[in-house]
Amino acid sequence: MILHRHPHLLSCAGGPPRLQKPRKSAAIQLLGDDSKLSVDYTLAPVAQLDRASAFEAEGREFESLRARHCSAVGEFNPGANATLVPMHIVRRSLLISTLMLLSLPASAATLKKIAVIDLPGARGEHFDHLAMDYEDHYLLSAHVGPGILYVIDVRSNKLVAAIHGLPGITAAIYVPEFKKIYTCDWGENKIGVISLRQMKVIKKLSTGEKPNGGAYAMPFGKVYVSDTLGKEVTVLDVHTDSIVKTLKFGSETGMVQYDPVGRKVYVNLRSINKIAEIDPASDTVVAQYPVGRCDFNHAMALDPAGRRAFLPCGGNNLLTVFDLDRHRSIAHIPMPEGADDVAFDPGLKRIYVPCESGAILVVQEDDPNHFRKLEDFPVQKGVHTLAVDIQTHRVYAPEQQENGRPVSRMLIYEALR
Repeated sequence: MILHRHPHLLSCAGGPPRLQKPRKSAAIQLLGDDSKLSVDYTLAPVAQLDRASAFEAEGREFESLRARHCSAVGEFNPGANATLVPMHIVRRSLLISTLMLLSLPASAATLKKIAVIDLPGARGEHFDHLAMDYEDHYLLSAHVGPGILYVIDVRSNKLVAAIHGLPGITAAIYVPEFKKIYTCDWGENKIGVISLRQMKVIKKLSTGEKPNGGAYAMPFGKVYVSDTLGKEVTVLDVHTDSIVKTLKFGSETGMVQYDPVGRKVYVNLRSINKIAEIDPASDTVVAQYPVGRCDFNHAMALDPAGRRAFLPCGGNNLLTVFDLDRHRSIAHIPMPEGADDVAFDPGLKRIYVPCESGAILVVQEDDPNHFRKLEDFPVQKGVHTLAVDIQTHRVYAPEQQENGRPVSRMLIYEALR
């Protein structure tokens, strides 16, 4: 990894190394592949290191680098006891300090809690994925433990319906043309079909082990459901509510997303750290692509216009940015532990990653090649999932506990700019 314009780590007067704090939050500049990363900070002139000479040879010694730059500002006076540090240690120090700066929070919060909705399901029980119905202004929330799908009006912040009979529901996929919701019901390994007009379950379809999320490919009239432990993706025809194909993989499958620009479906292969591309016209697997240093890529969100996928990596606590056109990871951003979901707000260009350790990672996409970690916004431990209303930019996150006390409620946050 090549680091450009790194904060000054040299001690020019024999004292301890000095680290100049950036004036702005850390920014990652992407250079097109997984091996090059530029960290852009506002620096003093003394920190403008000659990277070509500094990194050209593994055996070059750190003292010569220090002498060259400190003498330029009249501060270097080497003594007989000067310590020589090998370049591989310098590189490691630069990397560690970069990651420390990347983890620094921004000076202002990114979210503000504005409302709480109490929900009728059993308190202390696990919540899972949410979805938005923009036509009706509904939030759809899966409550795994009691097997309930909540329908919440986001204009009034009122509960419209609590649809029962969905054991172990992990996700809901909304199909607006038919006012139908497809649910992933892990408790019985079935896909539920719900009529939103009737607010009830009208059909159930058997599927593979642990249906765990899905996506709707509107131009093709199909829903793609990830059966995580079954290592497969089930394809449904929304016109007939029938399963038309099952795609098998040599890995547990994570989340599925449809790319409306490239007209492809992507699914995480979390056991082998790859992402698979599916052609929905033929329901064939086009290719599988490695995701770089990402370990256990379960969740996924897309920026179709920017041609980016965002993959939280639960195995090594990194948020990976993946180039959908060049089929490679281009950045890895540190995040707190316990990430299992991710959402992208295309209006604000923000990425949100809920982490069960008690934070929501907030990252700003300045453009598809520049990302800034804004903060780890503090929330209750156990917050597992969230959704973004791209019309209002509000963020919705269910809570199952507050300071160890069981609860069942939805928190609503306003995005601060």
